[in-house]
Amino acid sequence: MKYQLNIEVIPGLIGYLYQNDWIDDTVKVNASILKGGVSNRVVLLKFDDGISWVLKQALYKLRVEEDWFSAPERIFWEAEAMRWFEKYAPVDAVPKLIFEDQSHYLLAMEAIQPPFINVKTLLLTDDPSNSTCFSSAGKLLGSIQLQASRNPNEIPVLFQDNQFFQTLRIEPYYLETIKAIPETESFLKDLISETFEDQFTLVHGDFSPKNLLMKDNELILLDHEVLHFGDGTFDLGFFICHLLSKANHRPDFRKAFIAGAISFFEAYQSIFGDLGKDREFRVVRHTIACLLARVCGLSQLEYLTSDQRIRQQKVCMEMIQNTPQTINEFTEKINDLFNAKD
Repeated sequence: MKYQLNIEVIPGLIGYLYQNDWIDDTVKVNASILKGGVSNRVVLLKFDDGISWVLKQALYKLRVEEDWFSAPERIFWEAEAMRWFEKYAPVDAVPKLIFEDQSHYLLAMEAIQPPFINVKTLLLTDDPSNSTCFSSAGKLLGSIQLQASRNPNEIPVLFQDNQFFQTLRIEPYYLETIKAIPETESFLKDLISETFEDQFTLVHGDFSPKNLLMKDNELILLDHEVLHFGDGTFDLGFFICHLLSKANHRPDFRKAFIAGAISFFEAYQSIFGDLGKDREFRVVRHTIACLLARVCGLSQLEYLTSDQRIRQQKVCMEMIQNTPQTINEFTEKINDLFNAKD
């Protein structure tokens, strides 16, 4: 797919902003490319009045070695999500949308002013033992999903389409895991089927530490292009997977990450309410599925060593054979299995 505008070509971007009156031609702007994302081009704009924007442009082919494609129209989902969040999410929990340009598959949002820290960076570098980010993340997700379930008539029609959840999560995570480990097919296909059947709230689809910023002890949520109306248990399993992968990676802090996973889940339920046995069991299975996908699928965790990847896969395969029913049982068992395989 050929783009008429590539926002990483800075002179062309600046000209585009002036020509389309997104900024006044008297305003001075400094632009810099932000690295790290695989699904979008991202540029930071700093204006001479101290205001900053972030521009995102969705890519058709994601920046990974394998062929991984997703229609760039997903940026429209993100823009619509930011409008919904402005009305229903906690105040300042999501950056404000500045403008959307569908012809160039891009949007502009307000930039978060420093100081802040990315939660992924915090969890990989600091002692997480006394961090409030676990419970704060649970409360934030619980609040978003509660508001969505209470206001179904306010859910944009766009979010009834889960195509990007399929191309950015189900296919590269679960279906690629089946290709890599065929004996997971029954477990994962049953989970996929249940996930598509149980539609009860908004699903962020990328609720992870890398998409959370901590500023003034409050969390700010980023990257909403996978958002859709569906099975909210995926978000819970996806986030817990990240905590348990770090428990695998940083054994000295394993106890803190295990406790953090429990704190996250309990904080979520304190806001959303009790999920019930069937959905909690699905949270457990999504966690196992994501733990496997992050070492076998197209989007593998870069910080895990080869030995840690092998350990994570072995632990998950044991879990599939005898899957715990609750989060407390699951975290206790995975802690024992990680320790046994150190």
